[in-house]
Amino acid sequence: MAVMDLVAVGILLFFVSISLFFGSILLYRFGENDMIAGNAEASSSLNTIKSSLHAFNSWFPFIFVGFLVAIAIGAYFTEAHPVFMVVSIILLVIFLAISGILVNMFTEFASASQFTPIINEYGNIVRIWDYMPYLLLVSSIIIIIVLYGKRSSNEPVY
Repeated sequence: MAVMDLVAVGILLFFVSISLFFGSILLYRFGENDMIAGNAEASSSLNTIKSSLHAFNSWFPFIFVGFLVAIAIGAYFTEAHPVFMVVSIILLVIFLAISGILVNMFTEFASASQFTPIINEYGNIVRIWDYMPYLLLVSSIIIIIVLYGKRSSNEPVY
Protein backbone atom coordinates (compact mmCIF):
# COMPACT_ATOMS: atom_id res chain seq x y z
CA MET A 1 0.00 0.00 0.00
CA ALA A 2 1.11 3.53 -0.68
CA VAL A 3 0.51 4.63 2.91
CA MET A 4 3.10 2.11 4.13
CA ASP A 5 5.66 3.66 1.79
CA LEU A 6 5.50 6.84 3.84
CA VAL A 7 6.93 5.03 6.86
CA ALA A 8 9.74 3.68 4.70
CA VAL A 9 10.49 7.23 3.54
CA GLY A 10 10.46 8.50 7.12
CA ILE A 11 12.80 5.77 8.32
CA LEU A 12 15.11 6.24 5.34
CA LEU A 13 15.31 10.00 5.88
CA PHE A 14 15.88 9.44 9.61
CA PHE A 15 18.92 7.27 8.98
CA VAL A 16 20.23 9.59 6.27
CA SER A 17 19.92 12.58 8.63
CA ILE A 18 21.66 10.78 11.47
CA SER A 19 24.42 9.58 9.15
CA LEU A 20 24.87 13.13 7.90
CA PHE A 21 25.26 14.40 11.46
CA PHE A 22 27.76 11.66 12.30
CA GLY A 23 29.77 12.43 9.17
CA SER A 24 29.74 16.15 9.93
CA ILE A 25 30.86 15.73 13.51
CA LEU A 26 33.60 13.36 12.35
CA LEU A 27 34.81 15.94 9.82
CA TYR A 28 34.57 18.64 12.48
CA ARG A 29 36.83 16.59 14.74
CA PHE A 30 39.25 15.91 11.86
CA GLY A 31 39.45 19.64 11.20
CA GLU A 32 40.60 20.20 14.78
CA ASN A 33 43.51 17.79 14.28
CA ASP A 34 46.88 19.59 13.93
CA MET A 35 48.23 17.12 11.35
CA ILE A 36 45.35 17.77 8.97
CA ALA A 37 45.27 21.51 9.61
CA GLY A 38 48.97 21.76 8.65
CA ASN A 39 48.58 19.82 5.40
CA ALA A 40 47.17 21.95 2.55
CA GLU A 41 45.97 19.00 0.47
CA ALA A 42 44.19 17.37 3.42
CA SER A 43 42.57 20.68 4.38
CA SER A 44 41.39 21.20 0.80
CA SER A 45 39.87 17.71 0.68
CA LEU A 46 38.23 18.24 4.05
CA ASN A 47 36.69 21.54 2.94
CA THR A 48 35.38 19.92 -0.25
CA ILE A 49 33.71 17.15 1.74
CA LYS A 50 32.24 19.67 4.21
CA SER A 51 30.75 21.75 1.40
CA SER A 52 29.20 18.61 -0.10
CA LEU A 53 27.58 17.74 3.21
CA HIS A 54 26.29 21.30 3.61
CA ALA A 55 24.77 21.13 0.14
CA PHE A 56 22.72 18.16 1.31
CA ASN A 57 20.96 20.50 3.75
CA SER A 58 19.56 22.37 0.74
CA TRP A 59 18.67 19.17 -1.09
CA PHE A 60 16.84 17.56 1.81
CA PRO A 61 13.45 19.31 1.30
CA PHE A 62 13.52 18.50 -2.42
CA ILE A 63 14.34 14.86 -1.72
CA PHE A 64 11.50 14.68 0.79
CA VAL A 65 8.97 16.23 -1.59
CA GLY A 66 10.28 14.06 -4.44
CA PHE A 67 9.64 10.91 -2.39
CA LEU A 68 6.11 12.08 -1.61
CA VAL A 69 5.34 12.89 -5.25
CA ALA A 70 6.71 9.50 -6.34
CA ILE A 71 4.50 7.74 -3.80
CA ALA A 72 1.43 9.73 -4.94
CA ILE A 73 2.11 8.87 -8.59
CA GLY A 74 2.56 5.23 -7.65
CA ALA A 75 -0.71 5.34 -5.70
CA TYR A 76 -2.53 6.74 -8.73
CA PHE A 77 -1.51 3.79 -10.87
CA THR A 78 -2.39 1.23 -8.19
CA GLU A 79 -5.82 -0.37 -8.34
CA ALA A 80 -7.35 -0.57 -4.87
CA HIS A 81 -10.81 -1.53 -3.73
CA PRO A 82 -12.55 1.09 -1.53
CA VAL A 83 -13.05 -1.54 1.19
CA PHE A 84 -9.37 -1.24 2.04
CA MET A 85 -9.73 2.45 2.84
CA VAL A 86 -10.58 1.55 6.44
CA VAL A 87 -7.35 -0.44 6.68
CA SER A 88 -5.45 2.51 5.21
CA ILE A 89 -6.87 4.88 7.82
CA ILE A 90 -5.95 2.47 10.64
CA LEU A 91 -2.44 2.15 9.21
CA LEU A 92 -2.27 5.93 8.93
CA VAL A 93 -2.88 6.29 12.67
CA ILE A 94 -0.24 3.66 13.45
CA PHE A 95 2.28 5.25 11.10
CA LEU A 96 1.70 8.70 12.56
CA ALA A 97 2.53 7.25 15.96
CA ILE A 98 5.71 5.76 14.48
CA SER A 99 6.61 9.11 12.92
CA GLY A 100 6.14 10.75 16.31
CA ILE A 101 8.59 8.25 17.79
CA LEU A 102 11.07 8.99 14.99
CA VAL A 103 10.74 12.74 15.59
CA ASN A 104 11.37 12.26 19.31
CA MET A 105 14.41 10.09 18.57
CA PHE A 106 15.75 12.66 16.12
CA THR A 107 15.19 15.52 18.56
CA GLU A 108 16.95 13.67 21.38
CA PHE A 109 19.77 12.72 19.06
CA ALA A 110 20.21 16.21 17.60
CA SER A 111 20.11 17.88 21.00
CA ALA A 112 23.04 15.80 22.28
CA SER A 113 26.01 17.89 23.34
CA GLN A 114 28.27 16.22 20.76
CA PHE A 115 26.24 17.72 17.91
CA THR A 116 26.07 21.27 19.27
CA PRO A 117 28.83 22.60 16.97
CA ILE A 118 27.12 21.41 13.77
CA ILE A 119 23.36 21.36 14.40
CA ASN A 120 22.86 25.01 13.41
CA GLU A 121 24.42 24.35 10.01
CA TYR A 122 21.56 22.01 9.05
CA GLY A 123 18.48 24.17 9.55
CA ASN A 124 16.38 22.67 6.74
CA ILE A 125 16.80 19.13 8.01
CA VAL A 126 15.93 20.10 11.58
CA ARG A 127 12.92 22.14 10.41
CA ILE A 128 11.52 19.25 8.37
CA TRP A 129 11.93 16.91 11.30
CA ASP A 130 10.13 19.38 13.56
CA TYR A 131 7.07 19.20 11.30
CA MET A 132 7.42 15.58 10.10
CA PRO A 133 4.18 14.18 11.65
CA TYR A 134 2.14 17.02 10.12
CA LEU A 135 3.81 16.62 6.74
CA LEU A 136 3.18 12.88 6.79
CA LEU A 137 -0.44 13.40 7.84
CA VAL A 138 -1.17 15.77 4.97
CA SER A 139 0.74 13.56 2.54
CA SER A 140 -1.12 10.47 3.73
CA ILE A 141 -4.49 12.12 3.28
CA ILE A 142 -3.54 13.22 -0.23
CA ILE A 143 -2.29 9.73 -1.07
CA ILE A 144 -5.46 8.10 0.30
CA ILE A 145 -7.56 10.47 -1.80
CA VAL A 146 -5.47 9.70 -4.89
CA LEU A 147 -5.56 5.96 -4.21
CA TYR A 148 -9.29 5.60 -3.56
CA GLY A 149 -10.77 8.68 -5.21
CA LYS A 150 -10.11 7.81 -8.83
CA ARG A 151 -12.53 5.96 -11.03
CA SER A 152 -11.62 2.38 -11.74
CA SER A 153 -11.29 1.29 -15.34
CA ASN A 154 -14.32 -1.03 -14.98
CA GLU A 155 -16.81 1.65 -13.94
CA PRO A 156 -19.17 2.87 -16.66
CA VAL A 157 -19.15 6.54 -17.56
CA TYR A 158 -22.57 8.19 -17.14
